[in-house]
Amino acid sequence: MKKHIVILLCISLAVAVCGCKKEDIGTTISNVKESVEETISSDETTSEQQYYLDCDGEIGYTVDVACNEIGKYTYKDYEDVFKEMGVDSEYGVSIDGMYDGIIYYYTTDYSEDTSKINFYAIDAASKKWVKFYSISGEWAVSGLDYYNGKVYVDIRTYEDDSRQEEHVFNVDKNSLTFTEEDSEINEILKGLNGKQISPAKMGYCLQRSYDEMGYLVVEQAIEGEETKWSYSKYTADGISEFKDLQKCRKYICGYSQNYLYMNNFEDDTLILDCYNIENGTIHEIHGEDSRDSYITYEDGVVYYYATNEKQYGMNEYSVYRHDCRTDRNEKLYTTSHIPGTGNARFGVDGFRLIGGQIYVLQFFGNEEKWARFDEASKTFEELDLPVKEYTPFKYGTINYYSNAEICSACSATVSKNYVENFVLDSKYSAHADEINKLLAPGNPENGEIVTDAYADDCEWHNGDENSSCETVDVSIYDVKIIDDRFLEVCESDYVYGGGAHGNPDRSERIFDLTTGEELGITDFYSGTEEAFKTLVAEKVKEDYQKDPEKYFAGSADEAYSEAYESASTESSTIMWEQDHAVYYFAPYILGPFASGFIEVALPYTELLGTNHLTRIAE
Repeated sequence: MKKHIVILLCISLAVAVCGCKKEDIGTTISNVKESVEETISSDETTSEQQYYLDCDGEIGYTVDVACNEIGKYTYKDYEDVFKEMGVDSEYGVSIDGMYDGIIYYYTTDYSEDTSKINFYAIDAASKKWVKFYSISGEWAVSGLDYYNGKVYVDIRTYEDDSRQEEHVFNVDKNSLTFTEEDSEINEILKGLNGKQISPAKMGYCLQRSYDEMGYLVVEQAIEGEETKWSYSKYTADGISEFKDLQKCRKYICGYSQNYLYMNNFEDDTLILDCYNIENGTIHEIHGEDSRDSYITYEDGVVYYYATNEKQYGMNEYSVYRHDCRTDRNEKLYTTSHIPGTGNARFGVDGFRLIGGQIYVLQFFGNEEKWARFDEASKTFEELDLPVKEYTPFKYGTINYYSNAEICSACSATVSKNYVENFVLDSKYSAHADEINKLLAPGNPENGEIVTDAYADDCEWHNGDENSSCETVDVSIYDVKIIDDRFLEVCESDYVYGGGAHGNPDRSERIFDLTTGEELGITDFYSGTEEAFKTLVAEKVKEDYQKDPEKYFAGSADEAYSEAYESASTESSTIMWEQDHAVYYFAPYILGPFASGFIEVALPYTELLGTNHLTRIAE
């Protein structure tokens, strides 16, 4: 309100003083309004000009509107804090933002008979922390937002008794205390009788949605053979139906001042339906297949990406901007998968619009960093906001091959294979050529390979493609040099032949840089097979006692027996580190698929009798 009063006063003065001609008054008013809004905007609270950039939970940045760093979060810096809080951080922690020097995070606590969701705040400088809110596990968190210097927590239930609430907390940053305030949105929710309100965008609280869009979208699910939805518009004047969106099969993705963005379950190529709330028209945006998806939207402008498989495992990602108001579709840029970077989709991952600029994660040298897209030059500007180092490019390069096997009898694709291999830079070893020969795949063929091997299975080939075509993916996820002597290459495998999921695997290969030899456990370990199996089994037993839920075994002794049976000095399922090794078990060996790889640390003092990695001969 203060802003509008100031603008009106300035407009009155400008018109009176300048003696504008009638046709110039509109221009003068517009110029004054823009000037005043810009001035007022620069004086607003700092929290409104902060944005949190995060992708994998390990490193995050708080930045201003020009993407200059204000604060930095790294999981390793706060690992001890999470342990003190009693948070299980074995697989890392994904925080929900860092604003005005405070880190926000919530997690579900299953330690008691009834689960709870606890909300925490951590002072980034002092590492002091506080649990400022807690709810029972019957609720689900639909959003946590930092808006106007306050924390907004949106929660809802998904049972028959559908409920929704928004809780608002005032923050005293100096004392790290939180005081809950009355919520304007809660008063609205009380009158909806089980209907739900959707946020305007992912990460927006309902209050921000209401303030910025001027309305809220109310949705009601109608159960039947097929679930349908009816949508209405809530404003201070009341609720009015969107006439074309009653008992429809469209689900809402978000909304802006003049558009609703929707999708459905029937059309795999539909990216978004853009519903104009003024005239009820629907503008459809389509891609080529189900892999194409929207990224974000402004008012009537949608950003989306399309995936093009050049070879199996080698995708291109094209990012488009579609203006629903003019039906203009513009390709902004295309990026390609980079072997050695896992599943990273540079140019798509992390996509953010800040101050009208596009920010994404991009690859520079051997690092993943935040970048700004320059539309004029169609290039990415590297920012000093690093996220991840890709070690294969620190010590060498990555080669790959990709092929598809085609049945000679029915021309069906029966397998697709994508395999990476590491190539060591010669500056790290005089024996690089020998090591690279050992690392090279046996028969690297690219393209289509017609084979007679599956000619008797054509009936099966012509069934479900997901089950009749096996896919094999082999990637290099880490490379390290230990004590300037040993090269370790870490490989990840994933085989899918149908069903709910494929089978993941990992293997490590270690080489002596001074001789070019490939080594195994027995080149470092001088004990007996039985002693090795016993050491691994003891470590598994200790781990079971800390977290039995991830194991098949019903007791620590049973877990010990299963680990003893599986462990072997002939295995390649061991990672070598600076002062210890990590022995691991693939899914289904000791625990279910959901448990992932079960790992136990083997200190060199216990495994090798030394405090560093040393060959037996030495």
